[in-house]
Amino acid sequence: MNTQLIITLAVLVFMAVSFMVRKISFGLTGMICMLALAVTGVIDLNTAFSGFSNKTTILVAISFLLDG
Repeated sequence: MNTQLIITLAVLVFMAVSFMVRKISFGLTGMICMLALAVTGVIDLNTAFSGFSNKTTILVAISFLLDG
């Protein structure tokens, strides 16, 4: 199997287990997984952080902050 596939599956399993156990917040879990994929070279840093410049992402983040 391809190394990138194994890394991606391991990150996916970590994410699923983390979501079920709920010891780490959802946002932190997503950031850890995104950084893990970027650091291991599965995705490049520009792709990993490209969603943060999207207007919809900013709008959703602000709505979460206002919801409190």
